[in-house]
Amino acid sequence: MFGQKKYPSFYVYLLKDGQGFQKSNQKQNLDDVLFTISNVHLDHSGNYSCLYSTTNYNPSDVERKGQDVAVILVIPNFIPAELSIAGPFTVHEGSNVEFKCIFSEILHTLNNCQLIYCYLKKNETILQVQVFDLAQMEASFTIEGAVSRDSGPYSCLLLPSKCFQKQWNELQGINTVILEVKEDLIPWAALSCGITFLILLFILCLGWFVYRNCFKVLYKPW
Repeated sequence: MFGQKKYPSFYVYLLKDGQGFQKSNQKQNLDDVLFTISNVHLDHSGNYSCLYSTTNYNPSDVERKGQDVAVILVIPNFIPAELSIAGPFTVHEGSNVEFKCIFSEILHTLNNCQLIYCYLKKNETILQVQVFDLAQMEASFTIEGAVSRDSGPYSCLLLPSKCFQKQWNELQGINTVILEVKEDLIPWAALSCGITFLILLFILCLGWFVYRNCFKVLYKPW
């Protein structure tokens, strides 16, 4: 602030998007005031400016815009994306399952990272990694020959190269899709029928063997 030395003290307001955000009491012999935002999160993105007044207002009551504006964009360390399954959510064992991960909003990355990785997660486990196609804004994953243990909730997220700071178990996608892989009962049915057939065949053979031996004993010529 300049030219305000005639006031013994005044109040400086930090505004975000034209709305009072923070307040500081400024003394006459100081020209600068430092505002600090701790624990920055996504909601802190916006247009910041400042102004002063000799009147003490609550920051929420101040609605104006300062002379200069500083634009601050806060972006996440990871980017939740939307996952879908190309086909039914319930498949038989041995089927191939294709997932598609898409992101439809403007993609902001730390330090303008151009290499974006896309991760397919099941519960808290990373299963596959693909390079995200920035032209199509999508990535595809395939599970070949799905088995029953592949059933469960899946999600996906994007991660700019060398821009990751959090633990994997804290990361979640926009949505979750549930895949169900059903066991194929046909081989078990065939095996059961085969075993039953062999047992019946064994019983018939045994019966014929006993019958033939008994017949020879009873009707043996003298």
